[in-house]
Amino acid sequence: MEAYVGWAVGKKILGMRVVDRLGSKIGFTKSIIRSLLRLVDGLPTLNILGIILIISSPEGQRVGDRIAKTFVTESTKH
Repeated sequence: MEAYVGWAVGKKILGMRVVDRLGSKIGFTKSIIRSLLRLVDGLPTLNILGIILIISSPEGQRVGDRIAKTFVTESTKH
């Protein structure tokens, strides 16, 4: 869903969406990168590293977002 409409159900409920640097839909490739790297973010030993990376990122990006060059933002469409 994130690849084509910019949100999954949880993000839609929270009024959030995933975009690229230009604010556009992220497409299939970036969506796959984000999803695969979600496994890294969720590993218990890397969880602390993930938190540190999010805090140190100027845009608050997790590992998958940094590599895919995507951002989670508030939805401008209601």
